[in-house]
Amino acid sequence: MKNNYVTIKFRDSLGNESGKYADAIVYDNTPPTGSITINEGTLYTNNRTVTLNLVSTDTGVDSDNSDNSEMKISNLSNLSDAVSWNAFDAESSWDLEDSDGEKTVYVIFRDSLENAMSTADKYSASNNT
Repeated sequence: MKNNYVTIKFRDSLGNESGKYADAIVYDNTPPTGSITINEGTLYTNNRTVTLNLVSTDTGVDSDNSDNSEMKISNLSNLSDAVSWNAFDAESSWDLEDSDGEKTVYVIFRDSLENAMSTADKYSASNNT
């Protein structure tokens, strides 16, 4: 990432000008990277509640400040049922949809500058005990 410099001068209605003011601005549009694993990578479950193992890393400028600050988790690809952002947690309990078959859990990670990335993991579930 490179520094961008902004310089500004002020002028009033009489034409008086101030000195120059400058500041460096660092542009960060790098989203965090991440992954999701369901039940530590096992392939099947007969329990609707699973454990999500989440990894998120932010290499952008704000990486010291964001601590991969937020995430949303959903059973829907458009995350429409994940209304609010939650603090990042490396391990989360999650309820799969209540039916047999392959399920996909979606997660989106967002840093403090609102750069975001999404990922997903598939899992087979059965209600049979």
